[in-house]
Amino acid sequence: MKECSKKRLVFVCLLVMCLPLAGPSIVNASANEISWQVELKQQVLQHPGIVAIKEKMNAAVSNFSGSSKPIYNPGISTDVEREGNSNNYRIGITQAFDWQDKVAVRKTHAAFKLQAAKASYQLAVQNQIADSLAALVSLQADGRQAVLAREQEAQLDTMLTWVNQRQKSGDVGQIDAELTVLGLTQRLNVTAAAEASLKKAKARVDTALPGLTNDLRIIPESFWTRVVDMSKSANSASEINWLEDHPVVLLAKADWEKTKTIAKQVKQDANPDPTVGLNAGKVGNNNVLGLSVSIPLTIRNNYSSELKAARQEALSAEAEYYSLRRQQKGLIESSLSVLQVYQSRVDRWRQLMNGRGGRGGQLINQQWRSGDLSTPEYLLVMQQISESLSAGIELEKQFKLARIDWLLQIGQFNTVLSTQ
Repeated sequence: MKECSKKRLVFVCLLVMCLPLAGPSIVNASANEISWQVELKQQVLQHPGIVAIKEKMNAAVSNFSGSSKPIYNPGISTDVEREGNSNNYRIGITQAFDWQDKVAVRKTHAAFKLQAAKASYQLAVQNQIADSLAALVSLQADGRQAVLAREQEAQLDTMLTWVNQRQKSGDVGQIDAELTVLGLTQRLNVTAAAEASLKKAKARVDTALPGLTNDLRIIPESFWTRVVDMSKSANSASEINWLEDHPVVLLAKADWEKTKTIAKQVKQDANPDPTVGLNAGKVGNNNVLGLSVSIPLTIRNNYSSELKAARQEALSAEAEYYSLRRQQKGLIESSLSVLQVYQSRVDRWRQLMNGRGGRGGQLINQQWRSGDLSTPEYLLVMQQISESLSAGIELEKQFKLARIDWLLQIGQFNTVLSTQ
């Protein structure tokens, strides 16, 4: 009967001690989230890597603005000579004509370059948001692990003091003291590892989000709620839209379109544009007016090899587009499956923990002090509690990271990061 009571106590304590993992309560989450979103977006857009890619996009904008202007500028030529007592001179103007409308092709090419630059920028922002959110999640989880480790170490430290006192009175033997010391030394290593992980997590957040204040380093719960709502409402139609609008797919498609315009440009270069010149002058006592036409001949090089290469590049870019599109589709499906796995486990865990409470730690200590639990049993229970708590924190962490990864794969951070 006494053994059954001990087992029930251990089970109750494991459940009780896991309760803090059910999730922190968020006070004024909606109000806090507005400030959090503003700061997060601002920090992301100010990141040097994002600024660098944005300037490349601005360069593409400038190139597009100039792509509609004429290709050829007029030229002026002069010729002065002396013949006997006469000064002869000519002055002329030459102009090459865009006979094949190369401006239109170059404008189209610049438009696709701009699309590619915008997609690259969007992709960089998405990746930076994902990295920043993952850093915040790791910081919060590692912080909880560090608190847990410190509490367990302090509890064993207190236990060692009790053991020494009880040993003097003859209530416990030397083996109990030795087991307690061994347990405490093992816990010192766990605490050190947890503190080191926390330091690294803080450094990662400071690098990604240097201006984010401590009170905004906890992701509001309403953010996670919207992610879950989106995952539950995901269907084939929405997944297709997410796929087609994803920056990776848009970038690959823009690159494909660019290579097709390059092939057109090479074909146009194989048929050069004519140049017309008009000149006027004086030779002796006679006025002279002349007209010239110049047409380059593609005899020695007709650019057939360059044209073939450009068409092959276009075929390669097309295959790359369909390959990346298929790959991204697989990533969306797999990330959703992973998210659903963690969702079901976390939901199940919360159902099991709902409504359970008590003074588990105090009961264990009381049972040990009264002699109902031996020191080895007490240390075993404490280890099980610690491992259970740590596993629960890790489960929550991986669930949040899965939600972040799913948002990254569908490219919908702008949707979920909305104060509306």
